[in-house]
Amino acid sequence: MSKQKFYKDLGKRIKELREKKGISLKDFESMDNAFDRAHLSKMENGVRHPTIYTLQKIADVLGVDISDFFKSK
Repeated sequence: MSKQKFYKDLGKRIKELREKKGISLKDFESMDNAFDRAHLSKMENGVRHPTIYTLQKIADVLGVDISDFFKSK
């Protein structure tokens, strides 16, 4: 798997979990003001590459385990 595909798949999974929780980009931004909509959107589209620390922060906001980002639906 290429690095680009890995980050696209990871971003897609983050978006799926966020949407499953019914959280918009705007809502997410207000839940944790460390992220702005544009930054999160870029991560979800595989453009930005989140660190493990960032993934943990996203998982905390979504109320999921970080390992959920690496599981298929």
